[in-house]
Amino acid sequence: MRDRLPVLRVLTADFGGCWGGGGPGGVVVPVPAHDRLDPGVVRRVTGGCRDLGVAGVRVSGAVGEPSAVVPVEAVGDRVLGLAPPVLLVAVGEAGALLFRSPGYALLAGTTAFLRGAVPEGVDVARARFGRYTRAVAHRWPEAGEVARALPPRHHAWSRAEEVPAGTWAGHRLELLRGFAAGEVTAAEFARGWPALRRRALEEGERLREPLSLLFDEVFALLEGYAPDPAFREPGDLSDAELREAVRGLVIGGPEAGRGWPRVPVP
Repeated sequence: MRDRLPVLRVLTADFGGCWGGGGPGGVVVPVPAHDRLDPGVVRRVTGGCRDLGVAGVRVSGAVGEPSAVVPVEAVGDRVLGLAPPVLLVAVGEAGALLFRSPGYALLAGTTAFLRGAVPEGVDVARARFGRYTRAVAHRWPEAGEVARALPPRHHAWSRAEEVPAGTWAGHRLELLRGFAAGEVTAAEFARGWPALRRRALEEGERLREPLSLLFDEVFALLEGYAPDPAFREPGDLSDAELREAVRGLVIGGPEAGRGWPRVPVP
């Protein structure tokens, strides 16, 4: 395989600006690996391929070596237990995994690939990898260099006032304020919140308590609400009840004192 893929150029570059991701090569995410490819790492590749709708994976020893296409469902049988170097590239070249040294592997790809390969989000995966490298520093010191080159892209926000405008968390706060103030309908809120949550996960945005608790509580409220009255069941929230419950969360009322930050509402 010729090294002509942006995703492979990102994976095989020296530590530098391109490691941060972006552009046609996508984002790079380091994940724990040991001496040989294990099921957890392989599942990330197959998960990314399934989200892409890709049926096969190219398997080779390294960039530039001949590769064989293996059906996604057979990848585990083909690569489990292999020692580095191993390169797995989704057919269509939208995602790849490079296992070049014991201790870690590198995933890179488009948003669609990473949605399946890194369901916890890019920044959560990077933060977890950083903690992992501290535990294995005596055995695989190179993994620590990778963690330092690929830190989480976003600060983990704990309060509404910390969240920058223009982030997906910021958009969710705007939607909360608009709904609590009566500027957004219940149906618009119910459809908009999950969509913004998905984008935040795709971008790897991270939250900490107490703000994460507030967002989780809003998500739980929406599970008891159906935007279309025709599909509501006994016990589901009405439009007015949903707004009242959300107002209680963001400006006080019966839900006050739970420890999460109030969200100012005009």
